[in-house]
Amino acid sequence: MKRNLWIQYAFIEWTLPFEVINVLFGIASWYFLLKMYRGTPAVLKVYGGDPIAYVILGMAFHRFLVSASGVILSSIRSLIVGMYSSGGSRFSMFEYIRLARISARAYVIANFIQTYLQHIIICTCYLLLGLFVFGIKFNPSANYIGAVIALMLGIMACIGIGMISASIVILVRIVYGVEPISWSINLLSSIVSGVYFPPEILPSWLKVIAYYLPHTYAMNTAKLAILAGYDNSQLLNNFITLSIFALLLLSTGIVLAYISMKVYIKRGGLL
Repeated sequence: MKRNLWIQYAFIEWTLPFEVINVLFGIASWYFLLKMYRGTPAVLKVYGGDPIAYVILGMAFHRFLVSASGVILSSIRSLIVGMYSSGGSRFSMFEYIRLARISARAYVIANFIQTYLQHIIICTCYLLLGLFVFGIKFNPSANYIGAVIALMLGIMACIGIGMISASIVILVRIVYGVEPISWSINLLSSIVSGVYFPPEILPSWLKVIAYYLPHTYAMNTAKLAILAGYDNSQLLNNFITLSIFALLLLSTGIVLAYISMKVYIKRGGLL
């Protein structure tokens, strides 16, 4: 236990400040949630007016989005930080899978699929509990195809964020602690992107942040499709915005991942 604590806090500048801000944003989330129930429930009318349905879908969809960046980051990080021992020899996980003739791409994809299978089960539980325990109702003309398209585009954008974050880990040599880009985006998205309450109730400066995150468009579009029954023509502008996010973030992530792995191989390791 002492060893684990030492490892976690040995790089305190990459750990403690982020934990403090996590607590702060957690409190802020509940503040805005209570504000919605007290003074501005009308903001939910466009989403069908059911706050429970809004929150349950938000929790399920947000899990899908943040996991996309998280699993890419954790998979690549485990490749370069993880170790494998055999026959008195010790290898980094990256060296081990190269010796085993497994591509890094296959390793990351396998982790991605495994994680998403778990999340599909969890999100199914969210929806089933909402339907049969809390009695939520979806719009009779719900556009499930539009919701899936929005989430897929959002996931692609978040994969790009994960690749950018993993590249920063390699280039800046963040061995332990928190990678700031993915952490910041995931933290902000939990409060400004419409997980628990619509972005419309936020202060103007937070709204600006909200509309620079793909999570906001993905969740807003998916909720409008399911709860308000918007058809794809009504969601077209959001689809275009999400496509731009996905294209920019994925292409940036691929380029940075290529550069960072070249640097990693040239160095002979993370350090």
